[in-house]
Amino acid sequence: MKALTLEDLTRDELLAWLKLQPQLFRVRQADLLSVRQATLRDRATALSCRYDDAVSAQIRAMKEWLDCKGSPRDRLKAETIYLDFKDREQKAAHAEKAARKAADACWAALEAAWAEEAL
Repeated sequence: MKALTLEDLTRDELLAWLKLQPQLFRVRQADLLSVRQATLRDRATALSCRYDDAVSAQIRAMKEWLDCKGSPRDRLKAETIYLDFKDREQKAAHAEKAARKAADACWAALEAAWAEEAL
């Protein structure tokens, strides 16, 4: 992960960092990484909730599809709805995995920054 600067932070990350800093004259890489990691962790948690919701919706759609006793047109419609929810679930899983990976990479960079400061 590249070294962060104040310009790399989003507005919310910068505001959170400013609230944490009693002294504004010193910007440490670990501080910036800490704020970025917290933001990435929160995003990953929100995406995890979206994934859980997508899985629940997909399961409900699958049950409706399997329990559908109507005409072939009704069964086809239920199957299409199920497949749509299944696709949404897969997209949510991919987004959550990418967010977790980014948060883990930022955590590793933060640990490296702490180790470098300790020397």
